[in-house]
This record gives sequence, C-alpha cells and structure tokens, in this order.
Amino acid sequence: MPSPIRMGVIGLSRRWLRYRQALLALPREVQVVAVHDPGLERTAQEARDLDCEAVGSALELIERDDVQALLVAGGTWHGYWSVQRAAERGKPVLCAVSPVEDEVHLEELPTTANIHLALWPTLEFACEVLMERLSPTVGRPLFLQATWTRQGDGDLLNASGTLALLHIVGELFGSAPRQVSALPSPATVDCACLLLQFDEQRLAQLTCWSGPAARSSLRVQVEAEDGSAALQLPRSLEWHDGDGRHTFELPGGLAEAVFVDRFLQAVREGEAPTCGVAEAIAALGWLRAARQSRESGHPVVLSNWSGRS
Repeated sequence: MPSPIRMGVIGLSRRWLRYRQALLALPREVQVVAVHDPGLERTAQEARDLDCEAVGSALELIERDDVQALLVAGGTWHGYWSVQRAAERGKPVLCAVSPVEDEVHLEELPTTANIHLALWPTLEFACEVLMERLSPTVGRPLFLQATWTRQGDGDLLNASGTLALLHIVGELFGSAPRQVSALPSPATVDCACLLLQFDEQRLAQLTCWSGPAARSSLRVQVEAEDGSAALQLPRSLEWHDGDGRHTFELPGGLAEAVFVDRFLQAVREGEAPTCGVAEAIAALGWLRAARQSRESGHPVVLSNWSGRS
C-alpha cells in the first residue's frame, strides 16, 4: 500500500471540526504533519492532539518540504491568498473556504491549478447520487425547484449556501444559464427568490429563507423529460420513472470524509477537481448577476454581462 499523503492544514475554526473527523478516519491514506491558525493556543493544542508540528505562518507551512498537499479549512483573514501561494508552488489544495468569503482572490487563481473546492459537501454528495438516478431513467431536467431554509440572519445573495446551490443547479442542467433574475421579496422577510433560464425554456427556481427561529432544511424537486425526482437533505431521495416510484436512503456519515478521500485519490492519480476554480468562478458570476438583477429590477442576460462586481 502506498505511503500516506502528508498534509498541512490551514484554519482550525468551525469547518475544521468536521474535516478533522474525516482525516482521522483515513489514517492509512493521509497524515497531518503541520497545522496553522491565527489562534496560537488553538494551533499548539491541535498540534499536540494530532502529534504534528504547530507552524507560525501560513506561508511557512505551505513551503515546508514535508507538506505534499494542503487542506484550507478556514481562515477568512487570508482567504484564497494561501490557496494561491500553494498553487504557485504546485501543491494540490482541498479548500473549504467559500468563494463569497474572498471573491477578489478567487478570480486571481489559475483555473488550471490543482485546487479542489468543497462548497457544500453534504449537498454536493447528495446531488451526485441524484444525477446518477436522473440520467438513465428520468432524463434531462426541465424544471427545478429548490427551497432552502436556514437559521440565522444575513443577505442570502452573499451566502455561501446560495452559491453552492447555483453550482449544483448548473451541474444538474449541464450548462450555464442564459438569464438570471432575482425576484422582489417582502421587506419584512429575509428571502431571496432566483430564476435561472436555461436553453430550450428549461428553468430553475431557487427560494431561500432565513430567520433566527427558522428550521434548517433543503428540498430539491426536479421535473424531467421522463419522470421526476426529489431530494430532501440530508439523506432522502425519491424518483418516479416508467417503472413507478422509488426511494433511496443516502449513506450516513460525514460527507467531508467522502471529499477528503476523493481528494487524496485525485492527488495520487492526477485527476482533475470535480469543482475547481473555473466552476466556482462561473457560479460566482451567476450570483453576481442575481445581485445586479435585484438592484436594477430587471433580468440579467449573461451573454451581455461581464460578471464583475
């Protein structure tokens, strides 16, 4: 069996907790050799727990000879800056920082770099299974309705989850939308409603709600050429085709573990990212189009729009 890939970790905040479990579940495939975080006490404690080195700066960690690959699990204070430095040195990166947290540096990243982006692991894994069921029996999507409710406050057109949803919709439809619209929402409700017009009159509608007392949930309903399918996070999938109604329970466990395992396999075999820089920039462009549509009150035709903020 090949030796474990030696990994360095940058960012030890909220997202790191789930990736930590994922890495510990793969002791034969990966070894954490160094960690860095702006919180010095947190870095030192994590280094002791993982029996690895605590490193004083992100650049120092990236340049270490014993670091073969990087996990950037957080750290909005430098965002994609550390990813860019790793790409310049030819080191593969698994990045869990959302593009909306550092839009400027994202667009400076080389689209050919070995950078794997995990936008919303649970959703991305579930939609992979959904696409497997759609293709052979249900056919091409014609209409998609996604309803996302989340706990908390904030502008949903600046939310990481909204961008991840846009990326997934593009994957399901297999192309970029031609037009993006943000429908007006009531002033008393934190809500965003987006319409994405694809080719041949195919349409996707994303409705996103948030509030301090909201119960987090996501449902994706797809009407296709030869049937329909519905996904309810975290684990429920059902679809209708010519043979009737079917249900499927997605496997339990951490979706982050799947992402880490696939990243390690891609590093070993030289495979391209499933979601790389180019795909993230595309989804960011659609999100910006939605922001522009909200401001202007008119749809944005993407072929006539630069995509810049």
